[in-house]
Amino acid sequence: MKAKVYTLLFSSLLCVSALADNEPWQNPQINEINREPMYAHFIPFTNEANALKQRSLPADVRFDVNPATERRFSLDGTWKFLFSKNNDLCPKDFHKPGYNTRKWSKIQVPGSWELQGFDAPIYTDTRYPFPANPPYVPADYNPVGAYIREFTVPNGWEGMDIFLDFEG
Repeated sequence: MKAKVYTLLFSSLLCVSALADNEPWQNPQINEINREPMYAHFIPFTNEANALKQRSLPADVRFDVNPATERRFSLDGTWKFLFSKNNDLCPKDFHKPGYNTRKWSKIQVPGSWELQGFDAPIYTDTRYPFPANPPYVPADYNPVGAYIREFTVPNGWEGMDIFLDFEG
């Protein structure tokens, strides 16, 4: 079973949203779309013995992903990445199968795009990096990152619920 993960992530500047244009990300009343209900975080193991064995490991290796004993795997690593200076310049259909990403850059995930050569870090705790006009955000410069990662779902997971956990 093969799957592709297409994830559109908006920069932290979009945390304050506008009501215009009927875009869901501009509506401060919408704070989730297609999100599963919250729950306590558990690691799915292949069986009880493997879960008990994990508990006895030293703390510094306890949370390393081990696909032989757990029913999870990490998507950390190299992803395809497209930086856009605003939402209007980000391609609207990049999440569709077959979208051409050959000219896209590569980025390490987890990681900050600013520290990997895309845009510049913003160090501020007292002033917005744009004119404050809540709940509206600027449309001309408000960076957006599009990420794509392809992976293969492991054999034996057929018929199981599969969740993407971004832990952030």
